[in-house]
Amino acid sequence: MGWLESIHVQPWGIRLTAKLDTGAKTSSLHASRVEHFRKADTNWVRFELYDQEAGKKIMVERPLTRTAYIKERKAGVSPRDVVMMQLCKNGRTYDTEITLVDRSNFNYPLLLGRSFLEGVAYVDSGATFLYPGDRDTCHAGRKN
Repeated sequence: MGWLESIHVQPWGIRLTAKLDTGAKTSSLHASRVEHFRKADTNWVRFELYDQEAGKKIMVERPLTRTAYIKERKAGVSPRDVVMMQLCKNGRTYDTEITLVDRSNFNYPLLLGRSFLEGVAYVDSGATFLYPGDRDTCHAGRKN
C-alpha cells in the first residue's frame, strides 16, 4: 500500500483517507464529541465521525477497550480512549484497536500504525492510493 490509502470504516462503509505510519505503534482516528457512559455494567464511549461523502455526521458507540498513554512531542504523555473498530480494505475486513483523538489539525482523519499494518501491508513510502477506494468492494457495502 502507499503511504496514503482509502480505508472503509465498517459497518457504515465510511471512506476515510488514512496515513500509513510505520513510526507509530497505535492507530488513531479523528473523533469529536467524545462521551463516556456505562452500558450493561461496562464502560462505553460515544463519539462522532464525519462522513465526507455523505456530508453528515454519524454517532458511534463502542465498548471502551482500555486507555492508552501516548507520547506526544509537546504534551509529554496523554491518555487516549481505545476502542475496537472494523476497517475494510481491498475487500477484506480487519478488527483493530483505534485510539480516539482530535485530529482536526492534521491532514488525514485516520492514522494506521504498526499494530494494524503488521501482517496486512507493506508500505511503499513513495506511493499513494495504490488501491483506489471507489473500486474497493468494501465501498459496495456502504450504509446510508
